[in-house]
Amino acid sequence: MNRRPPSHVLASGYAQAPRGTCLAERWGSVGVVLEIDPATHTIVDAEFMLNTELARRFCRERVVGYCLAEGVEPLLREMARSLAIPSQQAFIMAVRSAVQRYWERVSPRNRVPSITAG
Repeated sequence: MNRRPPSHVLASGYAQAPRGTCLAERWGSVGVVLEIDPATHTIVDAEFMLNTELARRFCRERVVGYCLAEGVEPLLREMARSLAIPSQQAFIMAVRSAVQRYWERVSPRNRVPSITAG
């Protein structure tokens, strides 16, 4: 059995899928689940609600290894640059939401100030 370190945090975020997309038809929303090591604030694993394995793997590779202590904006810019999919903005919102939830969980006083709406 694959055992995760007990200190890791699982954070998820969701956003409405754009109308007329396969994601909207299948799930109604898009979702992101991030496994984060709070000792380093590094994303160690991730899952994206997408219809193809290629898309899931592509998105996962963009976020795994990223250190959230550097702020979420560089990660979101990379996603905006590399994802040319109809649900791009929904996934960016979902990642932003998951990261915000992570910071609230680990410690409100350690919250990175670059997590803002926008």
